[in-house]
Amino acid sequence: MAEVAFDGEIDVAVRAQIIATVRAVLRESPAAIDLDLGEVAFIDCAGLGALERALDLAHAAGCVVRIVARSPAVLRLFEL
Repeated sequence: MAEVAFDGEIDVAVRAQIIATVRAVLRESPAAIDLDLGEVAFIDCAGLGALERALDLAHAAGCVVRIVARSPAVLRLFEL
């Protein structure tokens, strides 16, 4: 299992970085990736799209993705 933590803002400015980070982790062939979003202060639809793309990549590689820590900003988006 691998853990990846993101903080600050997850938006269009960091979309490519998020996807690249997940791709790099997937090269190690983990069975699961835990995404720690506990320190995320802001996430918008572009950020959600980046997480969705990361999830698609992981599933294609046979890897399970879990969100293990959620900030109020992340919870707000998922509640919409």
